[in-house]
Amino acid sequence: MQQPPYQFVPTLTDVVLPATALTAATADTDPSNSPASAQAISTDALLSQIQQRVLQDVTDRVMQQIETSLERHVREAVAAVALSHASAIARDLAPAIESVVTDTLAHALQDALAKELGDKSGYR
Repeated sequence: MQQPPYQFVPTLTDVVLPATALTAATADTDPSNSPASAQAISTDALLSQIQQRVLQDVTDRVMQQIETSLERHVREAVAAVALSHASAIARDLAPAIESVVTDTLAHALQDALAKELGDKSGYR
């Protein structure tokens, strides 16, 4: 007598992870392990992977926001310090430049006057 074909063919519907594969292998030898507990372990491992993925995505997004914000703040701080130093240099340089220009002009006028007076006196 022939047996009628199966109405339902069993199929693999769960993702088997390395940790659950070991648990599934020991389930046959340990009577306390039931298919329900293997299903729970598989679900726990899958949930753990999902949590890790979500944590990684959140970490990546936060790091991108921090990077953008940090770059802007550092740029502003560097610009403020550079402007402060440039102002200080300009403030310190102005009197020094004025002194050099005044001394150079005084010597040039003195030399020109000496030359002019020397030319009129007939001495060359």
